[in-house]
Amino acid sequence: MAALTTASQPGELWIVGTRKDDQIIGTGVTREYLYGRKGSDDFILGNRKDPYYQDGRKDRTYAIMKDFSGKDEVILHGSRSDYKFTPTKVSGVKGTGIFYKDDDGTDLIGLIAGKGNLSNGSLGFL
Repeated sequence: MAALTTASQPGELWIVGTRKDDQIIGTGVTREYLYGRKGSDDFILGNRKDPYYQDGRKDRTYAIMKDFSGKDEVILHGSRSDYKFTPTKVSGVKGTGIFYKDDDGTDLIGLIAGKGNLSNGSLGFL
């Protein structure tokens, strides 16, 4: 089932899922709030070629996943060793930061807001 895009503030985008299982696909071009609602949702932050939200403007474009739970999955480009996962606070939101490692250091591409549990079973790679 496809996600719905809702009204947003300048410089940010809200992508909201349905009450069913959704693929919430970020655009990677701005700060985005991804909200899956009910169901088992896939939050897609990359494809086989590239991670999303990596545009050379370090930590200015990223996705904030608002309702991540154990039944949801984050889909990323590459492999687990390409990322660093650490407690982070950004835009007033605390959670688990997902940082992509590149030649220039690390770049925030996602934040699992609140106490969402990110375990190995909650990650998928392309």
